[in-house]
Amino acid sequence: MLATWVICSERIRGMLPTPREQRVAYLLFHCGLHPEDIVRLYPQEVGERQDISRVRRTVIGRLLASGITHAPTGQQVVPEEATD
Repeated sequence: MLATWVICSERIRGMLPTPREQRVAYLLFHCGLHPEDIVRLYPQEVGERQDISRVRRTVIGRLLASGITHAPTGQQVVPEEATD
């Protein structure tokens, strides 16, 4: 399971050019935090809620464009509503 997450996280990191965007993606997808929580917990580090939402949309859009909707474990990585 850890190896699967490492592979997925490397792919996501490769989709994002800056360390800040990579950090936001980590907090969103690995830690499971909501944008509001990230802004509250890391205000100096991540910027505004709109920035976090943009990173989330970017990652989901790029995953969809590459045909990835599920992790190798079968876990859904893109919400159903994003594929409609």
